[in-house]
Amino acid sequence: MDVLVTGGTGFIGGHVVRGLLKQGHRVVALDSVPDTEWLKDIIDGITIVRGEVQDLATVIGTIKKFEITHIVHTVSLLTVASQERPMTALNVNVVGTVNILEASRIMDVAQISYASSTAVYGDTEEGEIVDEDHPLRPVTIYGATKLLCEHYGLNYSKNHGMGFIALRFPIVYGPGQSRRGFSSVKEVVEKPILGMPAKVPVGGDQKYDTVYVKDVADAMISACFTGKTVHRAFNIGFGATHSLKDVANIVGKVVPGAVFEIGPGLDIAEPVRGPLDITRARKELGYNPRFDLEKGVRDYIQTLKDHGRIKGDLHPNLTYRGPNL
Repeated sequence: MDVLVTGGTGFIGGHVVRGLLKQGHRVVALDSVPDTEWLKDIIDGITIVRGEVQDLATVIGTIKKFEITHIVHTVSLLTVASQERPMTALNVNVVGTVNILEASRIMDVAQISYASSTAVYGDTEEGEIVDEDHPLRPVTIYGATKLLCEHYGLNYSKNHGMGFIALRFPIVYGPGQSRRGFSSVKEVVEKPILGMPAKVPVGGDQKYDTVYVKDVADAMISACFTGKTVHRAFNIGFGATHSLKDVANIVGKVVPGAVFEIGPGLDIAEPVRGPLDITRARKELGYNPRFDLEKGVRDYIQTLKDHGRIKGDLHPNLTYRGPNL
């Protein structure tokens, strides 16, 4: 298949690109500011187009030139940036997604896999299990844009017959994440292995579902090629909650003497404070997360080491070798 990955050199998009290449697909990555640092080992296997999803002509031209049949859409302005720049959020998140849908209609793209968010649910109670039928009451601009885009996608699918699946992600962590997103897990994992204290001013009292980026990539690829499903929106998490202190405890096993300063309180970036019910995704998409928190953190650190991001030797407790990149 010929697959377009928007944001294909970004955090989630980059892992999607890796997974697609492993399956033998031809991959085009569309990015406004391509960053190939994490893709250097596979760069010869992908085509990178510099452009913005806000430009409909660019999207249509890319689909036409490379005969794209499937799209994985990951481009988005994230929570804090969306709060600070609501007009930009509208343009990137909503107009960009509608352009993907409209271009897909014009060019007869078969299927779109869309990166949505659990932010569509808004605030939930501590420990409350959240399934896809939970009330949709976003409390952030980011969450509101994601919900609107889901509705656009569902209507395009209904009116024009294209495939559209929205995947609702909670906190996603793993190698290659920038500081533009939820960076608390990144801070707790990466600073100690560089010999620095991890400092997170707020969020220590919060528990939330976390999902490893490689599981997210698996889900997005599955949704891109799945046949007809009963539902069009799916929770993609692990189905259990953890705190930053849980992450710190795992890192401490690998980096003895690591220093963590994690402040109390809750974080606006993740209002969903209970585990996700992922039954629907297991049943209809065949989604089965490979990484619990400990496996994910250990694979995260090992991946950093494999990519030359860690200097020197780690503690011998780093014995887990998870599935390959």
